[in-house]
Formats: sequence, C-alpha cells, structure tokens
Amino acid sequence: QSQASTVGEYVAQASAECRPHLTSVRDIARRVLTDHQERMQWGRPAYALENEVRFGFAEQKPFLSLYFVSSKVLDENAEAIAGFGRGKRCLHLPKPGRIDAQALEALVTAVRRQPLAERS
Repeated sequence: QSQASTVGEYVAQASAECRPHLTSVRDIARRVLTDHQERMQWGRPAYALENEVRFGFAEQKPFLSLYFVSSKVLDENAEAIAGFGRGKRCLHLPKPGRIDAQALEALVTAVRRQPLAERS
C-alpha cells in the first residue's frame, strides 16, 4: 500500500517501467469516468461515484492490477482480457503494456454503465 496522498503522487512514485502504463490507465479513467471522484483509497488510486469505489488500479511487484465494481465488467469483456490472470473483480496484467488502450477503455466504460451497488 502506498502512502501517497494523491493519485498524481502515486503515479510519480511508481517504478520507471510501470509509470507510463499507470499514466495511461489514469488518463483513460479520467476521460471516461468524468462524474467519478479520483482519490486514494486503501493505498491505491480509486474512482468513486456517490462515495462507492467503482474502479481502481495498483502497481504490484509482478504485475499491474485493475479493480472493478463488478465481475460483470470482466465477464462482458472476456475476449479482450483472455490470457490475463483475474480474480472475481480484478485483472492482473503481468506485462502492463500488453493490454491495448481500446480494450482498457472498453473495460472502464463498462464500469460507468454498471448501476450503483451492483456487485457480483
């Protein structure tokens, strides 16, 4: 968990290898989730709507993790994320640049479409 107080600080403190990928994820989240609040929560960047965290990301040693409000976001985009490790509501990118920007934008757009408090 990071001690950064802002998402900008978090990205600036990331490893040189991962920083450009974190910047891309952040840029897409800020462009798509315009009605969400960007903040640090649980030591990682998070995007919340009406105080509900709906998307987040984190640099971890072997990969970049993306966290989603609902497993439906991942299920609906299964083809785009084939080959990546995933948990119920997270996606692990072992080589952060491997997922293309269009697929990442589709995932973040799916977050925006999910109703509040719908989790599965």
